[in-house]
Amino acid sequence: MKNKKRCRLIALLMAWAFLAFCLPSAAFAQQSDVATIEKIYVSKACYQPGETAHVEFLVNNPGNAMQGSAEVKISHLENVIWTTTVPVSLEAEASASFSFDWQTPAEDFKGYLVQITLCANTYVSAIDVSSDVSR
Repeated sequence: MKNKKRCRLIALLMAWAFLAFCLPSAAFAQQSDVATIEKIYVSKACYQPGETAHVEFLVNNPGNAMQGSAEVKISHLENVIWTTTVPVSLEAEASASFSFDWQTPAEDFKGYLVQITLCANTYVSAIDVSSDVSR
């Protein structure tokens, strides 16, 4: 029980640290016609080592039709371990969901930061990889 609390505390602290650096660029964007990520959904609270994580993100486009891509980075601590791009195409004043899959590493009891950059704004979420959620 003590290790479970410790693991969750470390994951929470990591998420807060990254939010402190990444959130201001998204939260204070002054252009109201720029596409923004409204939410990031991770399909499970915790993944088994080696399991495929499915991540979706909802994009709202209040301006003109747009076509581009979102840059995805997954990091452990300060090390970027995986990157990809997701094509994003939206009609004017539309919203849509986009997704990607990531094969989690075989290493147990680690947390990973998910950073998605769209229109020069960065949004974050996290993925927990643990074989025993009670630990």
